[in-house]
Amino acid sequence: MRAEDLYRLMEEPSELTEGTLLELRRIVEDYPYFQVARMLYLKNLAVLNLSLIHISEPTRQAEI
Repeated sequence: MRAEDLYRLMEEPSELTEGTLLELRRIVEDYPYFQVARMLYLKNLAVLNLSLIHISEPTRQAEI
């Protein structure tokens, strides 16, 4: 994905699809501190009505 594609998706979130979801996921995995990519990835999940829980909540072990 090119910078122009990211700018286009920020301006037109209606263009987020399953294809962009996979590309954005790869970018977030490769560059975890790239906040714009993470924001677009989460927006893409919301547009596709997928669960955000596994992305936004860290895994925690239960304390007894």
